[in-house]
Amino acid sequence: MKSPYYINVNGAYGLGAYEKPDYSALKELIDDMDKLGIGQSVVYHNLARDLHPVHGNRYLMEDIAAAPEAQGRVIPAFAVNPSMLAGEGEMEYVEGFLKSGEVSCLVLFPKTNRYRFVEIERVLERFREYKPVVLVDVTELNPVINAPDRAPSMDLEDIVEAAEHFPEINFVVRKVMCGSSHIC
Repeated sequence: MKSPYYINVNGAYGLGAYEKPDYSALKELIDDMDKLGIGQSVVYHNLARDLHPVHGNRYLMEDIAAAPEAQGRVIPAFAVNPSMLAGEGEMEYVEGFLKSGEVSCLVLFPKTNRYRFVEIERVLERFREYKPVVLVDVTELNPVINAPDRAPSMDLEDIVEAAEHFPEINFVVRKVMCGSSHIC
């Protein structure tokens, strides 16, 4: 039985470059949602993380459109990164979906895409008016060495600063477990 109270924010599917996916197809993820009683899931395509955001984002939207069982249950999350600022039409592509309301979540991969969290602020500035929910895994945060006599910190401080700078944007740090020496 699907519960409207259970929402997954860790939905990912599709073959990527760095690891074997939990779900190779969107239908597999939806079937698992049914087994677990999950009503909705925020989802991104692994190609958006590993190959290029726009490429993976397009696959995601095509797969959702082709899957009637995804309607109303899959919440698309578009991957974005700072390199999109230099791409032709890439920011406009994402903005079109944010403006239409079809997409309301953005997902970031600073470690995989090799950028510091502060570098994404120019992208967030462009999308500020749409008030997206921004998701980032704790494993995607880069260690930052502050000083030789101090323990390394992470981009977490940068997220806190971004949250102060963008009060209309909600930031969600996913996959956090206490006991991790990086966070707790």
